Amino acid sequence: MMGLSNKQWIIGASTFVVMASLLVILYFQFLSPLKTNVQTLEEELEAEQKILKSLNESGANKPKALLKSSVELQKQVPVQPFTEQFMLELQKAEVVSDSVIDEMNFADGEGISSPAGEQSAEDEAQPAEGAVTPAGLQQTKVTVTVESKRYDDLLTFLQTMESSKRITQVEAITFDGPQDAKTISDVEDPVLRYELMLSTFYYPSLENLRDKIPAIDIPEAGNKADPFQTLGNH
Repeated sequence: MMGLSNKQWIIGASTFVVMASLLVILYFQFLSPLKTNVQTLEEELEAEQKILKSLNESGANKPKALLKSSVELQKQVPVQPFTEQFMLELQKAEVVSDSVIDEMNFADGEGISSPAGEQSAEDEAQPAEGAVTPAGLQQTKVTVTVESKRYDDLLTFLQTMESSKRITQVEAITFDGPQDAKTISDVEDPVLRYELMLSTFYYPSLENLRDKIPAIDIPEAGNKADPFQTLGNH
């Protein structure tokens, strides 16, 4: 009975050793690689989640960037005439050049004739060489009567308008003839009086951007007389 127990013990011990060996083999051949694969998959999943989060954040910022871009573009070519903005550009040129705007008139749309009538019908029929007008682009013409103390002030006025954010083109300039002096100050401080024909543009075809017109930054009124008060009379 005792020998049988020893035999059974030997068999049991051998079986235990075999099972332990099998477990060790299974661990190193299957469980350990599987654990490594799981760890690798977890690391890959974490990396992909970071990438997805980054893409989502980037996508969330795109509408803001697009809105900012469209607003900046409309400062150059708005989708509406936006005459208030252009009037501020004129006011800026008036202040910078130390000039005075006596009168201004706006004319909206295509086929606007020049105020002085100097351009002939033949000239109007001949477009500028190399000029290509995008389809749907509209033009606003502005006739401005200005007084400047010096020729340099006149140049400053023109340069300020041409360098403004709103795309502006100087079409023509006409000087008034010499006038008889009525006072001593007219002789001592003569002024240049001239009429400017300016053109600016807008693009009404982009109707989906009408609600994204940039805000108008109106400066505080100073002691200077309002140069636009004559608009109410025209």
